[in-house]
Amino acid sequence: MTASSDGNSQKNHNNQPHVLRAVCEQLAAGERHITGVMVESHINEGRQDVPDAGPSELKYGVSITDACIEWARTVEMLDALNGAVQKRREVLVERGVVKKGLLEREKTNGTV
Repeated sequence: MTASSDGNSQKNHNNQPHVLRAVCEQLAAGERHITGVMVESHINEGRQDVPDAGPSELKYGVSITDACIEWARTVEMLDALNGAVQKRREVLVERGVVKKGLLEREKTNGTV
């Protein structure tokens, strides 16, 4: 499991896509030790403190904890991750690490 936020992104939410790109490169090359990715994501980007006027003044869809990337970038990152995982499957079949038929059964069962 790896996180695209916090230390890996130097605590800058805008760096999360760069971190995920590096993870995708590793996956596409056949890396098998990456089993999951954590992303700080929300509807709108950034973070906010609770205003002195109270929670009713919070901006909709903006985190009050960690700074997050917005939904549109999240979708782009997940699409890239999906492509990298599919490439990893192909690479593992080419290397003979897994058999194509087994991989297809695992995809059907949701275990890959």
